[in-house]
Amino acid sequence: GFMLSELKVMPAFWMFFVTMFFLCVVIGGSQLTIAAYMLELGYSPEFAALMFSVQALGMLIGKLSLGAIFDRFGARRGILIGITALVVTMLGYLNASAVVVAVGASVLVGMAASMSTVGNAYLTGSFFGGKDFGNVYGLVNITMMTGATTGPLVTNLIYDQTGSYAFAWVGFLVLTGLCGLSLVWLQSVFFKRLLKTE
Repeated sequence: GFMLSELKVMPAFWMFFVTMFFLCVVIGGSQLTIAAYMLELGYSPEFAALMFSVQALGMLIGKLSLGAIFDRFGARRGILIGITALVVTMLGYLNASAVVVAVGASVLVGMAASMSTVGNAYLTGSFFGGKDFGNVYGLVNITMMTGATTGPLVTNLIYDQTGSYAFAWVGFLVLTGLCGLSLVWLQSVFFKRLLKTE
């Protein structure tokens, strides 16, 4: 593994922080505005509140399943599954005028949000090792919390400027794809570097 002092001089280390920040902007921005979006689509306040509860259930399922996926299949496949869930969520949001799609997207956004809880801890250990895990993970967590709280501000700013959340979902769809590519690349970079330290 690496000490934080070693990682600070690696550009790829900071790329990880940028990637996780933007991933959490997407997660926070899509998860915490779900009720408002359902109202925009013409659903009742009761249904909108139900979808917020459904995504919380999805997060519970996601935390259990994503941890098992990472343990069984490793970082690369876990990243691909988590990112795919987020991409499908954004596509679902864009077609959420159908009730079945709205429910499915609500479950998936909760499951995908596990990338910001289970995923960040797993990827921190997987990418950088356990040598200085506490210090590195603390910085990762601060970055991710900042991204998650920035997300709803971005989403609502887009809504205020355009009158629709759909533009946010399109932007988040692109951002999710870029974050996925970045994480897969970073996984290969740090996997090779960790092998050299052993």
